This record gives sequence, C-alpha cells and structure tokens, in this order.
Amino acid sequence: MMSPRDKYLTDNTFKMMVDTMVAAIHRCQMTPSELREAALLASIIYEEHQISRKHCIEEIVAHRKVIDGLQSAWDWACKPRRILGEQNVE
Repeated sequence: MMSPRDKYLTDNTFKMMVDTMVAAIHRCQMTPSELREAALLASIIYEEHQISRKHCIEEIVAHRKVIDGLQSAWDWACKPRRILGEQNVE
C-alpha cells in the first residue's frame, strides 16, 4: 500500500484534491480540522448511499430465493395430489 505522499506523487486525481485542500487552507476558507470533518462526512454520505443500494439488491435477491423455494416446496408437496386427483383416487 502506498503512503499518502507516494500517492500524491503518482496519482494526478489525488494530487489535485490535495492541492485544492491546501489552497483552501492558504485562503483561510477552511481549517485543517474542518477539512478532516468534511472528508469524513463525504465518506459517510458515500457509504450510506452504497449500503442502501446494496441492501435493496440483497433484499430483492433474498426475496426471489424465498419465492423460488416456496414454489419448489409447493410443487413437490402438491404434485402427488394432482396425480391422484387426475386418476380419481383418494
């Protein structure tokens, strides 16, 4: 894993973000603490959006598996009755 300094020297997107943050500190727009808080909040907001999407997809998949399982059980349990019913055997 690269250190933040190595990433700054090799990743242009990361460098641009760091340079923007440093400029904001120099212009007295934000303090280092405020930048840390903003970065943390951005990460939290991103994760909240990812979790809800992931959760919804997992719920849909799980729901489909339950429906398929119940359908298989129903087909298995009711098949003998349908065969017997068709033959008029009770």
